[in-house]
Amino acid sequence: MFHVNRSLGYSGISLRFQQPSNLNMPVYEVVQSPISEVGLKDRTLLQPVVDLHTATDGCNGMSFGTTEEDPSIGWMFISWDSYEHHKALIDSIIDNPAYSTLTDNLNTFWAKGPEGVSIVHATFDQDPTAALTAPCTEIVSLTLREGKTKDDLYAALVAFRNAGMEKEKGVHPPLACGQTREDPNKFFLVVGWDSSKAHQEVVSNEIYQPYVGLLGQTADMQVVHVSLKKHN
Repeated sequence: MFHVNRSLGYSGISLRFQQPSNLNMPVYEVVQSPISEVGLKDRTLLQPVVDLHTATDGCNGMSFGTTEEDPSIGWMFISWDSYEHHKALIDSIIDNPAYSTLTDNLNTFWAKGPEGVSIVHATFDQDPTAALTAPCTEIVSLTLREGKTKDDLYAALVAFRNAGMEKEKGVHPPLACGQTREDPNKFFLVVGWDSSKAHQEVVSNEIYQPYVGLLGQTADMQVVHVSLKKHN
């Protein structure tokens, strides 16, 4: 999908995208934060979080991993039947006996405590399971530029539909893009790959180069690669 040239910026892009049409798609809670030195050494601090979420009605499992670019940055994708299921957990969590242990562990695990944790919810246009369970997940954070709209982004993304990215070697289709509930100007695109090297080899193909400018004019992009481990 996207390739970051560390000195020049984005050098290649392609994707397949369609406006969401399945209202029954799960909602993903997307969590991102720096991890403390203690947390980097002791991942078991997350176990109470895993136990609480996976035992909650409407939670379909969670995945966690750190970025290749900076292993001190953690990402979580938690699948919910609906936003209301997650909200119900939040509304009841204070009365849960596991609450104290959970908050203590999270405050220790995350480098900046609750203040440093970003939590949003996204509904993807296509099932992101293949992307989130691939050996390497490319996560692209998209923010609409001033004056641009959701339709502008869709138009830019649709321009890549026939570029052939999903048929490339090393890709785990489909490519999935989702708008966040908290900010309609922000989107996540997730793409599964055999490895970040496979991603870089594919997007170095000049066929994808002409599309970079169009999307870049529409949205600001941040790209990371994460190896996610699923917890049921």
